[in-house]
Amino acid sequence: MSDISVNEATGAMSVDVTVTNTGQVAGKDVVQIYDNPPYTDGGIEKAAANLLSYEKTKLLEPGESQTLTVTWNRDALASYDATNAKAYVLEAGDYKISARSNSHDVIDEKTFTVGVTQTFNTADNTHDGDKVVATNRFDDARGDVTYVSRAGRFANLAEATAAPTNFEMSEANKAKFLATSNYDAASDEAVKGATMPTTGATNGLVLGDLAGLDYDDPKWDQLLDQLTVKEMNTLISKAATAPRRYSRSVS
Repeated sequence: MSDISVNEATGAMSVDVTVTNTGQVAGKDVVQIYDNPPYTDGGIEKAAANLLSYEKTKLLEPGESQTLTVTWNRDALASYDATNAKAYVLEAGDYKISARSNSHDVIDEKTFTVGVTQTFNTADNTHDGDKVVATNRFDDARGDVTYVSRAGRFANLAEATAAPTNFEMSEANKAKFLATSNYDAASDEAVKGATMPTTGATNGLVLGDLAGLDYDDPKWDQLLDQLTVKEMNTLISKAATAPRRYSRSVS
């Protein structure tokens, strides 16, 4: 594996890897490039082997060699910090870039050093060209789950994988949980000012009448107006597992 090439302007990184068929029959192989990022115990959760990129050789005859250039972007070395920065972070330190036959077996390795920590948390500095800054969106859905942590050599593994002892929802989550038993449409801001659509209408249409019609044809709304609230509820709640046929007199 060659030294690591870096384009400072674009962040493009690459290595050249030469593959030789040492076997007795023709075949192909895959060059896999991984990184092992610097890890601080108790810091950002990171895997020790992260696939950056790969390339596949052509059909190589016995004794034949091929040199492949494998490329990736420097931003791919970043890790997501869900606890503190709540953004992608490229931490300063030494990154081990390796060619491997799989995620465990290292064939060759080089070191790439990041001098200054970079946090991707602004509109003009997003991670790997993202259109929108990546950040936590569902902290309120995290719940009381204990996640396995690499800290202390996975010291909390037994706790994180233990069978639950309490199957009840917390009081805080119960207060926010909506069900038919506690939902009040009159107090729902999304409902206020809304107009009740027509339901159960007798428009004399069946689905076959609309075959080939334009998406904006008014007959689509007329057909939907024929559905009752009960039919719509059944359609939405059971369509994935128990689709039903709806029919009634259209005269």
